[in-house]
Amino acid sequence: MKDKTTSIILGFGIAMAVLVGMLFFIVNTGKLALIEYVYFLVMLVVLAFSVFILWNKSKDMKAGLPVSDELATKTGWKAGYYTYIFTVWLSVGLLWYNIIIPERFGVSALTVEHVIGLIVLIPGAVFFGLFTYFSKKGDVQ
Repeated sequence: MKDKTTSIILGFGIAMAVLVGMLFFIVNTGKLALIEYVYFLVMLVVLAFSVFILWNKSKDMKAGLPVSDELATKTGWKAGYYTYIFTVWLSVGLLWYNIIIPERFGVSALTVEHVIGLIVLIPGAVFFGLFTYFSKKGDVQ
């Protein structure tokens, strides 16, 4: 019981540290590019879903319910599988974007920092969305 409480408190602490770090970065930086605003938006979505999941786990723990069960584990596995497939295709799409779009439409190509940021942040948001969808659906077979 104490390990579960500690992990939930630690999760909330990490979420708040990320939020404070983002706020310090926004306040102390100059002009941001559009892609950086997208990063912050995706990070806020991932952070909101994380806090939502931690909140539900803490309510379940207070009610005496198990924090995780077999259905939640299978839901996480299925959401992780589909997120992996999505990440592979996202990587291919970003590669094609950098090869085709800048030449034909005259827009700037994504830098390595932008591509890595998108490959890390967007699948996090997709995972939480799929996890929520599969949790509501209930059937993860």
